[in-house]
Amino acid sequence: MQKIYYNLFTGLFLIVTISSCKLSGDVMPTKSKDTTAALTGTDPGTGSNGEVPIGAVGTISYQVDSSAVVTYNSNTAFVVFLPGDPGVSLLYPNGATQIAMLNPNDLNTSFTLIFTGITPGTYDIFAASINTPTLQLTAQATGTVKATILTHSSNTKGTVQGTFSGDELDGSFNTHHVKGSFNLKQ
Repeated sequence: MQKIYYNLFTGLFLIVTISSCKLSGDVMPTKSKDTTAALTGTDPGTGSNGEVPIGAVGTISYQVDSSAVVTYNSNTAFVVFLPGDPGVSLLYPNGATQIAMLNPNDLNTSFTLIFTGITPGTYDIFAASINTPTLQLTAQATGTVKATILTHSSNTKGTVQGTFSGDELDGSFNTHHVKGSFNLKQ
């Protein structure tokens, strides 16, 4: 059942992203890169109280329990679902924002975070998943997202920046605390 949720959210993200993109010129995918290097915070105060500092533009970072921080700095994107958007209005009647890292060259590694807000503020996590060859956390999650910057001129154009913290389950139903940050502009 967990695989169904992973595939559902991944498919939904790809459909919305592809249908709203206008490609010009040659577009070549890049490989994702996991790093455990220290991040440089860009938001004063972020990183205090045990938060993962907000990294450079184009990054999504997370930490599971007390493991090393993982940072994705390629194949990152976001989508804003406005209230009334066809196909998703039943899931997100008041809108939502989805942040993701999906690498077409490595389908075993992905990150997805969906929260129920389309403007700056603090929101509940709707769903989150982290998949690596050694870790699979489900789309079912509890916690909050603090979007410090969230502006958009379309569903795939704008800036989203903030932090998140919550709990997710693995395949054995063990709870893991996940915290992280994101800083995307497209």
